[in-house]
Amino acid sequence: MKELPKKPAKSIPNLRHIRAFGFLAEGKTLTATADEIGLSQPAVTQGLSNLEKYFDADLCLRQRNGTFLTDSGEILKKRVRRVFELLSEAISELPGLDRKERVRVERTITSSQLQALIAITEYSSFSAGARATGIAVPTIHRAARDLERVVGQTFFEQTSFGVRPTKIAARFAGKVQLAFSELDQARSEIATLQGTGTGNITVGAMPLARSHLAPQAISLFCRENRGYRVSIVEGPFETLLHDLKRGAIDFLIGAARRDLTAQGVVQTHLFDDPLSLLMRPEHPLAQVPDLTVDQLRKYPWVAPRIDSPLRQHFDAMFEEEGLNPPDDIVECNSLSASRVMLMDDDRLMLLSDAQARYELQTGLLLSRHLANREETERPIMLFTREDWHPTFAQQKLVDIIRRLALEEPQKETRPPGGGSREPQST
Repeated sequence: MKELPKKPAKSIPNLRHIRAFGFLAEGKTLTATADEIGLSQPAVTQGLSNLEKYFDADLCLRQRNGTFLTDSGEILKKRVRRVFELLSEAISELPGLDRKERVRVERTITSSQLQALIAITEYSSFSAGARATGIAVPTIHRAARDLERVVGQTFFEQTSFGVRPTKIAARFAGKVQLAFSELDQARSEIATLQGTGTGNITVGAMPLARSHLAPQAISLFCRENRGYRVSIVEGPFETLLHDLKRGAIDFLIGAARRDLTAQGVVQTHLFDDPLSLLMRPEHPLAQVPDLTVDQLRKYPWVAPRIDSPLRQHFDAMFEEEGLNPPDDIVECNSLSASRVMLMDDDRLMLLSDAQARYELQTGLLLSRHLANREETERPIMLFTREDWHPTFAQQKLVDIIRRLALEEPQKETRPPGGGSREPQST
């Protein structure tokens, strides 16, 4: 069995300390805060000190007439409010809990229990979660079972593949992970305020975005923000959407999908991407003027995945002419693999010039358009959570992406030397 890569368990501050800070930030006295969360005043003070070490910043100014927030503390105050709003929402969705029990769970639940749940649901088992995060198996097992007792739910079930998290556990873990991502946001914002400029941004990118738009935007961003670690995550849209909703990625770029507002996701238009026919320069149709759909159907194709927006455009191209799509199809969403098949055979592919920018510029492939047919375009969108509050750095990267997106439709993809790719009718 292949070993999972081990990564340190993500550090999450003590929830009681975070809650104590929240009470103080809202104006409660140290005495009232200690009484509210059931800790001694020295324990609350120590908790605040631990938070200041975690965020590497002074959060409060303690004076004789009260405790006052620093600028860093003001940033954390907003994010802490979001943490407990999201945790409260997650707990309220657990079945069978009345209001009194929900309050009890919210005040009893611990960071270590929630860390264990996130690890187990992410890696689908106790042992895999422990191995991947470096938490000892007995520790993660004990924390997870303690969490079940606190919430009064069965979060793990025995299956033929071993113990697995239930659907309720997975949904709850997603909400919890989203709540904890607010602390990452706070950490990044506080670092920016202090001028250290450290932080992480994770971008989900579908094939078009990662072929040019996302890498160029990130390159421009990183030139001015050397302390930031930016990651590009690729994968099927459904996987990226799941990661977006649970806060594992910050935003996603890809072709428009159905309305996702019911899932708490907002789509914002970036640009319209015109589609072309791609082929090798030696293809029999390369010099044929006025291409028709009937001619295209006689050749083998590289086609996108059957449930993708691009596949819908592919099928519609034939169906609108009263024809069935070709039978000789290889389904492939990888441009590098598609390039090999297009160069080795007389296959055709429906794709955008922007996505095949470098193949067209170097002359490896050429693109053609259908005669007597309006240009087909697919909207390219920015996907975000509807309640997303970006950091300054995240917003800066999004602004760069928007600016580059405005330039995208005008970018030249012809080979050096210019000239039309379309043969002239005689």
